[in-house]
Amino acid sequence: MAHVRKQIRDAVKTLLTGLGYTPVSSLSRALQSSEVATWVVSNASESSDVVTMDTSERTQARLLDLVTTAVVRAESATDDTLDAMAAALETAWTDRTLAGVCQDRRLVSSEFDFSGEGDLEIGTAALTWQVEYSTTENTPETAL
Repeated sequence: MAHVRKQIRDAVKTLLTGLGYTPVSSLSRALQSSEVATWVVSNASESSDVVTMDTSERTQARLLDLVTTAVVRAESATDDTLDAMAAALETAWTDRTLAGVCQDRRLVSSEFDFSGEGDLEIGTAALTWQVEYSTTENTPETAL
């Protein structure tokens, strides 16, 4: 079984696939894609804290900063396209627990960038989500 972080990423990728996108794991893969618009789903950071210490299997509360980055080939309406993609994800992600993989999620920031050289100009909107989940100390593949 995969680490809960991967389970979370996979659940978000499934959500994005349902919106008609083919999400990838890195920006370099997004740039190699023939898609005009796609998503990159990645981990930024994670913090954890032990919440039960008096048992043989200590419970860890974890906060994952998950980044969903909309990537579009730059055009005249790049801002509008990025906003539409962000709105689609924010609207579709109604199950805050991702079918029980996590306890909650909340959007904590959005960052926009436009870059590129020559033919390959892109716009990105990176939405950072704080995702709360718990595991026991020795079983990071099982969400509590």
